[in-house]
Amino acid sequence: MKSKIILLVLFTSMLFSLQAQYESFFGDSLTKYSIVSQMTMKNGTIAPKDHDPYLIGMCVATIEFYIFSSDTISFGNQVYHYSGIQPEGGEDGYLIREEVNTGKMYRYFPSCGMEILLCDMSLNPGDTFQLFPPSAIPEVWWSGYPEAGSTLIVDSVSYENGKKVIWFPQINESSFFFNTSEQYVQYDVRLKFIEGIGSTYGPFGYLQRFMEPYLPLVLCIEKDGVQDFMLNEHLGCYQVGVGIDENQSSTIHVYPNPTADQITLKSDPLFSEQTSVKIYNSLGLLVYSDFYESGKSIDVSAFTNGIYIIIIQDDAQKFINKFVKVK
Repeated sequence: MKSKIILLVLFTSMLFSLQAQYESFFGDSLTKYSIVSQMTMKNGTIAPKDHDPYLIGMCVATIEFYIFSSDTISFGNQVYHYSGIQPEGGEDGYLIREEVNTGKMYRYFPSCGMEILLCDMSLNPGDTFQLFPPSAIPEVWWSGYPEAGSTLIVDSVSYENGKKVIWFPQINESSFFFNTSEQYVQYDVRLKFIEGIGSTYGPFGYLQRFMEPYLPLVLCIEKDGVQDFMLNEHLGCYQVGVGIDENQSSTIHVYPNPTADQITLKSDPLFSEQTSVKIYNSLGLLVYSDFYESGKSIDVSAFTNGIYIIIIQDDAQKFINKFVKVK
């Protein structure tokens, strides 16, 4: 009887361990983040490809961060990934680590010896989360934004294509850099934690003190050369996509729409051989990627019900359309 109880305890422990595993935030070898932030720009000193005065404000820049799995550094008993040049001794940089069992991501500040929680996939409705940074981080290391240090309560939890999504309430619009309140709805700007993706404000929380006092925003995440996440199809991965013309969706025909099992794509314009077709769900998660050809049929029977974005793009042009998946 005693041996059976021990086996039952071991089995329960193993089952809990399996259930507690979350998808890693990082790719096997490389993770690329495209993060937009507002900054003061004078006389075009920021590269034009990083700036679009027509979508999300007059002075924004898209910054790319690369996390290589081989680039690590130890502080105490913890091993951190870093982006860019390896920081020295007590120098603060972009140092992050994850715990796969709990789905947590931390950022470390060597100069003050503190580790800050930036994402927690174990949260459930009613749980609380504190926005970066806590009061213990001196403001000399960052620029204050209106909601800094605020405690948020989890609104709800959902599951999209097998990934856990944690939703928080909308916070003060003054924390961001859009021109109108309608843009917050249009571009789905609110804090979310997405399994395998992380926080929609990025893996580093607030960026650096040379930025303006606004939260950054993740546009795209790419893992091992495959784009895994896009916040909004119109924002894309950069502000601006220089040299790419965004055309009207009416030139790409999607049928049947709505659909239960498959869609067929047909286009009027001609495309190059390197044209891609990508499909994103309503959360911006990539669910399909392949080369494009007119008349192509795509099996979507395994997709969950909802609205999906289709982006067909080559080096010269970009087309966007949507379809609805139903039972």
